[in-house]
Amino acid sequence: MWQNVSILSVVGRDLKVGNLTLKYPTVIERNGVYYILSEVRGTNDSMLNDGVTKITVLGMHKYNITLVYSEFNATENNVLIIARLKGGELLNVLAEYTINYSIGLNITGSGLTPILIDKFNNVTVNRPISLKATEWDSVNCRVTQLGNGLRLMAYTGTGGYAWYTGLTVKGPILVRVEYTANGRSMLEPALINASDNSIIATGNPLYLSSGEAYLGFKVYGTWTVSSYKIGKVEYSDGVFIGTLTVAVPHQVSYLGITYNLSEWHGVDGYDGNKAWLSLISGNNYIIIAEYGGKSTERRSYSIEGSWYLPTQIINVSLPYSGKYYIISYKYYDNASDLVHLLVHPNAIDQAYYAGNITIYAPEPWIRKNRIITLKPYDNTTLPKVIEPEEYRGWIWLGMGTANPFAKNYTGFNYKTNTTFNIYNITLRWINETDGSIIEWNQTIVVSTLAMKIKGIYDIYGVTVVIETFFKLLPPEELNLTPQPPFGDVAIVAFDSENNILFKVPMGSGVDGYCGVNGSIVISSVYLRHDYLTFEKYWDEGTNLTVEYRWIAPLGENILFRVWDSDLLRIHLKPLIPWIIGNISFSPVQIRFRLENKPPGLVAIYIRLWNDTGSRFIGTFLSDDITLKININKNLLDDLWIYFVPSQATNEIVYVIPVKV
Repeated sequence: MWQNVSILSVVGRDLKVGNLTLKYPTVIERNGVYYILSEVRGTNDSMLNDGVTKITVLGMHKYNITLVYSEFNATENNVLIIARLKGGELLNVLAEYTINYSIGLNITGSGLTPILIDKFNNVTVNRPISLKATEWDSVNCRVTQLGNGLRLMAYTGTGGYAWYTGLTVKGPILVRVEYTANGRSMLEPALINASDNSIIATGNPLYLSSGEAYLGFKVYGTWTVSSYKIGKVEYSDGVFIGTLTVAVPHQVSYLGITYNLSEWHGVDGYDGNKAWLSLISGNNYIIIAEYGGKSTERRSYSIEGSWYLPTQIINVSLPYSGKYYIISYKYYDNASDLVHLLVHPNAIDQAYYAGNITIYAPEPWIRKNRIITLKPYDNTTLPKVIEPEEYRGWIWLGMGTANPFAKNYTGFNYKTNTTFNIYNITLRWINETDGSIIEWNQTIVVSTLAMKIKGIYDIYGVTVVIETFFKLLPPEELNLTPQPPFGDVAIVAFDSENNILFKVPMGSGVDGYCGVNGSIVISSVYLRHDYLTFEKYWDEGTNLTVEYRWIAPLGENILFRVWDSDLLRIHLKPLIPWIIGNISFSPVQIRFRLENKPPGLVAIYIRLWNDTGSRFIGTFLSDDITLKININKNLLDDLWIYFVPSQATNEIVYVIPVKV
């Protein structure tokens, strides 16, 4: 399992920007499987278990930091101590543990969960230990003169003999002591003090050509070994090592709620907040202290779920003054992060923080129609961050579905038209008077926009109707009903010259063709044929790009495109009625060939020189039409002929007016 962080510094090349501190979890849980941080790539920090790494950032350098997690069960001789809520969320609680080894050694430790006890089968002994001669066969060493004693060094020879130079044998002397622990032979340096009942038996001297005399000897009897480090005892698989005892608090406070310890998992037995487990080498163990029963009075309310767009502000209001916990939970692991918009007290620096947050509101804070003016170090009425620590004192301005400056957005599957960006948000308020809690829960769905355009024509123009709906739906298992999109979004059409042909706020437009219909938002704009012909494109037409854009709250400025929303490219074409042949006036008979006629019928209307309104003549399917009108027309009389195409989807034409 991989998690990546990319950092690009854009100040002067090789200039020191500062030190980056990256905090990360050492243990994560995915679908009931626990993963242990096994490697941090891209830094020189080899410490993995502290959850923090630091790098020096230089200008114009890109840093890629990769966190590699390995499944816990893939390794052996480890113990993972976890505290969690009944719902599965991991907790950081202070745990104390002791391993009572069978060789008489006790090792203790403590820390915030999750705690990984790594390689418990390897034991380092750091205390004096008494050994009897029966615990090893002999000491085989090379001896050299050292003061009035002997320094016995590296293993040589066999059969329990060693060589030395000099004749004085007095303690203390340094030897390598061989002993056996659980079937494995160990060699460690040890300082030996000869006692009264210790015997050094000598053999026959051996003379070398160098003139040095060497004498073989054995040692036996009782020796007291005072060792600064009698090494690592490694147990073979299947051997009983000892007993692990773990203690955790009876209660923990998490996000404003106090939870009681309810049960233990993965232990041999427990008594209240203490549990124990027998350790057998070659195995893995997961010990779970589970907290469940709540001891704090609270009232909980469910709010109807809401659907949002990427980067959209979520409606989170604070109805009372006081302390709030805002907790977000992803239904699916591949969902993008929800973020909190934070501003430094200097009113300049800002950050998008992903994670749970604790804030304090000096007064009720309601988002609706609120315009905020920030002043440096003078924003006493706005909510402030309490946790996380690195943003303590920053101004909290709300919550959003994504960082608008992010380069990617996960959780959308376009093959199945599914969004996995589904969350539960809990807003938890702590009553400062009696400590009681009120919380509000809401399901959040994040999707993006789909578009369908149709043209509805009359004799003077076309009503462009845009239907907007959410393109990606949640998995059916959640049974979430689509809602109509909303927000400061406009449908904008750019022509081939990148000029705006029209801009219409989502949900507004021509009477009868705007508003909400179920889960669809209807918007529209009316374009006159004579405007499109004489003021815009004449008989050439243009290529339109129609897309969704965020707009400023006042509706004037066009901002960036809504992430991954539909973008339609439409050829706006003129429907040109070409007159073929001569025109007859008594009665009127004209042959037309319609260029760029859309599929379907075309209705024809006329308006005579003495009419106040138009007359319907008939509908025609062909693009070659002979029009016969049973009237007599003089050359000076005006006769207007209107061609009205049928309604079409994702295709728009404008009709050049005809007067004969």
